[in-house]
Amino acid sequence: MNHLSADPSLVQTMQALNPIAQQDCMAAVVDIVVLGGVNADYLVRATSLPQPGAPAEDEQFVRSRGGEGLNQATAAARLGARTALIGCAGDDAAGDEAIAQLAADDVDVGVRRRAYREPASAVVIQVDRQGRKQTSAALGANQRLAVDQVTAAADTIAKARLLLVQLEVPL
Repeated sequence: MNHLSADPSLVQTMQALNPIAQQDCMAAVVDIVVLGGVNADYLVRATSLPQPGAPAEDEQFVRSRGGEGLNQATAAARLGARTALIGCAGDDAAGDEAIAQLAADDVDVGVRRRAYREPASAVVIQVDRQGRKQTSAALGANQRLAVDQVTAAADTIAKARLLLVQLEVPL
């Protein structure tokens, strides 16, 4: 796998984004730490958005893993960055799938937490033919991410080249 530290132009970019880092990129345990949500996404494409009391005819249904944290950590890892995710996965099949996807994409999930007896966060996204959308979210496990989890990851954060925080999770 190619890591960001292997590309000098990307290393310079990372150093410019994090000028207070004392170590060079080769010494970092991870290049990027992502602090964010882990969701189960449910996308419904329909001819129109639903109106109160009337269902919309759907054309396509897609279930996937998502959340800004999971998506950004996965993207960074697929681009070659050594990446860690600080997040909270549900104590259910959707949480298992999210962790398996992150591990398959070489995202360090050692700093993530399982929310005991809490389902995965879920987002339902409805999109009509004109591209308009409605989104509903159930916070689930994301609401269990706590300051102590971030504090416990302080060493990982300190050694990273970049910390990416979306603030989609309540802290």
